[in-house]
Amino acid sequence: MASELTSHTVSHFAHEERSMRAAAYPHYDWHKRQHAVARATAKRLERRIRSGDSDGALDLLEYFSGWLKNHIRLSDRMLGGYLRNYERERTARAS
Repeated sequence: MASELTSHTVSHFAHEERSMRAAAYPHYDWHKRQHAVARATAKRLERRIRSGDSDGALDLLEYFSGWLKNHIRLSDRMLGGYLRNYERERTARAS
Protein backbone atom coordinates (compact mmCIF):
# COMPACT_ATOMS: atom_id res chain seq x y z
CA MET A 1 0.00 0.00 0.00
CA ALA A 2 2.73 2.47 0.90
CA SER A 3 4.53 2.02 -2.41
CA GLU A 4 1.23 2.46 -4.28
CA LEU A 5 0.51 5.67 -2.38
CA THR A 6 4.01 6.96 -3.05
CA SER A 7 3.82 5.98 -6.72
CA HIS A 8 0.43 7.65 -7.18
CA THR A 9 1.66 10.76 -5.38
CA VAL A 10 4.75 11.05 -7.58
CA SER A 11 2.63 10.57 -10.72
CA HIS A 12 0.05 13.14 -9.60
CA PHE A 13 2.71 15.71 -8.74
CA ALA A 14 4.39 15.22 -12.12
CA HIS A 15 1.06 15.81 -13.89
CA GLU A 16 0.39 18.92 -11.81
CA GLU A 17 3.90 20.26 -12.46
CA ARG A 18 3.52 19.75 -16.23
CA SER A 19 0.24 21.69 -16.10
CA MET A 20 1.89 24.50 -14.15
CA ARG A 21 4.77 24.76 -16.62
CA ALA A 22 2.45 24.68 -19.63
CA ALA A 23 0.38 27.53 -18.19
CA ALA A 24 3.43 29.52 -17.02
CA TYR A 25 2.16 29.43 -13.44
CA PRO A 26 3.92 32.25 -11.58
CA HIS A 27 4.16 30.28 -8.31
CA TYR A 28 5.57 27.15 -9.93
CA ASP A 29 8.81 27.05 -7.94
CA TRP A 30 7.02 27.49 -4.61
CA HIS A 31 4.44 24.81 -5.43
CA LYS A 32 7.06 22.41 -6.78
CA ARG A 33 9.13 22.77 -3.59
CA GLN A 34 6.07 21.68 -1.59
CA HIS A 35 5.81 18.62 -3.81
CA ALA A 36 9.51 17.88 -3.37
CA VAL A 37 9.20 17.93 0.42
CA ALA A 38 6.15 15.65 0.30
CA ARG A 39 7.87 13.23 -2.12
CA ALA A 40 10.97 13.04 0.07
CA THR A 41 8.91 12.50 3.21
CA ALA A 42 6.81 9.80 1.55
CA LYS A 43 9.91 7.97 0.34
CA ARG A 44 11.54 8.20 3.77
CA LEU A 45 8.41 6.81 5.45
CA GLU A 46 8.08 4.10 2.80
CA ARG A 47 11.65 2.98 3.61
CA ARG A 48 10.70 2.79 7.29
CA ILE A 49 7.71 0.62 6.45
CA ARG A 50 9.81 -1.70 4.28
CA SER A 51 12.36 -2.06 7.06
CA GLY A 52 9.63 -3.33 9.38
CA ASP A 53 8.92 -0.18 11.38
CA SER A 54 5.41 -0.84 12.67
CA ASP A 55 4.67 2.87 13.13
CA GLY A 56 5.77 3.82 9.62
CA ALA A 57 2.40 3.21 7.96
CA LEU A 58 0.53 5.22 10.57
CA ASP A 59 3.06 8.03 10.28
CA LEU A 60 2.67 8.00 6.49
CA LEU A 61 -1.11 8.24 6.71
CA GLU A 62 -0.97 10.96 9.36
CA TYR A 63 1.58 12.95 7.38
CA PHE A 64 -0.40 12.85 4.14
CA SER A 65 -3.69 13.50 5.88
CA GLY A 66 -2.41 16.77 7.31
CA TRP A 67 -0.26 17.70 4.34
CA LEU A 68 -3.05 17.19 1.83
CA LYS A 69 -5.54 19.24 3.83
CA ASN A 70 -3.13 22.16 3.98
CA HIS A 71 -1.83 21.79 0.43
CA ILE A 72 -5.27 21.51 -1.15
CA ARG A 73 -6.70 24.29 0.97
CA LEU A 74 -4.13 26.84 -0.20
CA SER A 75 -1.70 25.75 -2.90
CA ASP A 76 -4.03 23.70 -5.07
CA ARG A 77 -6.83 26.24 -4.76
CA MET A 78 -4.48 28.96 -5.98
CA LEU A 79 -3.34 26.75 -8.84
CA GLY A 80 -6.89 25.74 -9.75
CA GLY A 81 -8.01 29.36 -9.96
CA TYR A 82 -5.03 30.26 -12.10
CA LEU A 83 -5.56 27.31 -14.47
CA ARG A 84 -9.28 28.07 -14.85
CA ASN A 85 -8.49 31.66 -15.81
CA TYR A 86 -5.70 30.51 -18.11
CA GLU A 87 -8.09 28.17 -19.95
CA ARG A 88 -10.77 30.87 -20.18
CA GLU A 89 -8.27 33.26 -21.73
CA ARG A 90 -7.08 30.61 -24.19
CA THR A 91 -10.65 29.82 -25.18
CA ALA A 92 -11.51 33.50 -25.58
CA ARG A 93 -8.45 34.11 -27.78
CA ALA A 94 -9.30 31.10 -29.95
CA SER A 95 -12.84 32.39 -30.58
